[in-house]
Amino acid sequence: MDKRRAFVLEPTRLDVSQAREFGELHYIFDAGERRASIWSEEFQAEVVENLKRANFDPEKDLLVIAGHLVPIVLSLTTLLRVHRAVSVLFYSAVDRCYIERKLDVNSSSASISDCKGCSR
Repeated sequence: MDKRRAFVLEPTRLDVSQAREFGELHYIFDAGERRASIWSEEFQAEVVENLKRANFDPEKDLLVIAGHLVPIVLSLTTLLRVHRAVSVLFYSAVDRCYIERKLDVNSSSASISDCKGCSR
């Protein structure tokens, strides 16, 4: 069975090492890598292309929600447009751990389900 992976958009000052509990850490953009401006459509295309090159599997891989808000939101909306459902890791400051959630635009419910991690 293939191992799950936890994708971080780009290196951040936040410590994301705890996300390794859910899968091997990978970066969509490496440190120092030049990427398109978040204000251009090219940025979203690069996110999709880099994940395609990494063989991102929305059925098992996760997106770690860490870093600057605007690039995270743009990346997440792009992934949801392409894949319709994506698993993400949110950090709970209260529980001091990551919590996995599946975001599904096809769901008739609140479209956040499958809470995994911590004591939830």
